[in-house]
Amino acid sequence: ARASGHSCDVRKYHPYSALDKVNFTEILDTAGDSFARYRVRIAEMWESLDIIEQLIDNIPDGDHKVATNAVIKLPKGDFYQKVETARGEFGVYIISTGTKNPYR
Repeated sequence: ARASGHSCDVRKYHPYSALDKVNFTEILDTAGDSFARYRVRIAEMWESLDIIEQLIDNIPDGDHKVATNAVIKLPKGDFYQKVETARGEFGVYIISTGTKNPYR
């Protein structure tokens, strides 16, 4: 979609992790052909390197390895989270009953 000029970057519109703390440009092209998809992919790689450099420069002080519980217990309800992948959006939908095992 971005190779056709459609602005749909999940990282911009629904930031996750630390993406709301970095500056980056959504890569767009308007040609809509396979060469435009190639140009978007190459430009995305350069933009990803810039994002990584920003994150590395802002790593907070503290422990780098912390022991955590392996079981995550979600409160009762429905949860949906999406992230940006190389081929678009990847989403996970969970229905929780409030126990350590989700209903669905």
